[in-house]
Amino acid sequence: MAASSVRQLAKRFRKGSMGGPGPRGGGRSRSHPQVRCAAGTPERPPTPSGGPFRRRPTTDPPPEPPHPLQGYAMPMKTPLRALVIGAGMAGLTAARILEDHGLSARILDKGRVPGGRISTRTSSEGWSMDHGAPFFTARDPAFRRQVEAWAAAGIAAPWTGRIGYLPRHGDVEPASEATRWVGVPGMRAVPLRMARALDVRTGVEVAPLVGPAAGGEASAGSGRWVVAGDAYDLVLVTAPPAQASVLLGAAHPGFAATLAGVGMRPCWALMLRIRRRGGRPGILPWDALFLKDHPVFRWVARDSSKPGRDEDGRAGDPVESWVLHAAPGWSEHHLEHEDIRVAGTLAAEFMALVGRLGGKAGGPAVDLLVETARAHRWRYAAPEDAAAPGEPAHPGRCLWDAAAGIGVAGDALGGGRVEGAFLSGAALAREVLVSTGAGSPPR
Repeated sequence: MAASSVRQLAKRFRKGSMGGPGPRGGGRSRSHPQVRCAAGTPERPPTPSGGPFRRRPTTDPPPEPPHPLQGYAMPMKTPLRALVIGAGMAGLTAARILEDHGLSARILDKGRVPGGRISTRTSSEGWSMDHGAPFFTARDPAFRRQVEAWAAAGIAAPWTGRIGYLPRHGDVEPASEATRWVGVPGMRAVPLRMARALDVRTGVEVAPLVGPAAGGEASAGSGRWVVAGDAYDLVLVTAPPAQASVLLGAAHPGFAATLAGVGMRPCWALMLRIRRRGGRPGILPWDALFLKDHPVFRWVARDSSKPGRDEDGRAGDPVESWVLHAAPGWSEHHLEHEDIRVAGTLAAEFMALVGRLGGKAGGPAVDLLVETARAHRWRYAAPEDAAAPGEPAHPGRCLWDAAAGIGVAGDALGGGRVEGAFLSGAALAREVLVSTGAGSPPR
């Protein structure tokens, strides 16, 4: 309302011309001494002289109670800015938890898509195969709850295939009955869903960190670490140990030395598309095999047997998709060979394995036609000294230096496997939240 309008209303009120009756029904109010206001503090009105008016005390009124929302007012703070290097399971988990507790997290990864070794290869011909982690188990209660949430969202499901164990000498035995989970329609579905609400930048090479290895506690806006042109208060490295050691060589020599002693073994993976000819019932009577002490393979799996996958092919001549993981020793020996050469060698070895088991597989290997053979080298596939299931490879499952604002996580510290990577990333996020006081850490 304009100031002139306010003055007019006040003038009319003093003249009794507001249109309402006075105390005795007239148009004018009873005469009272003028009540003046000075410096915004009202003077006390005179004590009424009786009559129809109830006496009111003229002492100062009690102070007003606090506003009901006053207790909820939160001071505005600049959130801590964290950089996560690596968009695998550990990095995605750590970033998600930090974001949920009020920190700002950005992920940088040199790969084309998030997920790391939780990967699915898709070809221009229309086929796709999980050439990284073939499945994951959930033993820890926290990870089990997360897996159940993925299943409820339709991006994970149990793999109920026929899985066996083949010793060096002897016949195939049934494998353990542990529930094996897979992403749907591919393993990559899980990390893609995790990354969807996060700030993830792919195709970014990160140079070794240069900056203070110690100093005051991490605080918002400190910008102590400058990476790829941006400043961050915290840096969390979830790359494989050898790469993480290089990144931290100057910034944190202690962590770099620790990581340099953590070995990772390589793995050549082969993706095969095999057409069954002549009505052959199946390449093998199992959907997957663990191979013990085999000179070439440690794992073979019919990827098309997983839930949500499609087998294509002409009627009577279906196509099966197989993913083979070479043994660590074989992979190390052929590590620097060209992928085409490795693909041919592993395909021949697999056909020999099928021939060895041919009597139980329903026919000789000659009834099979290899249509596609693609090899992929995982230089850092699995920890050299993988811990027992559920046991961390490093106390605390992570490395964290609150003074430097630097942390390290990954399956190599968490005990291997997808579950170990998840638990390691969650452990690092918890350490950050506790030491910075940024929020209540998850349990």
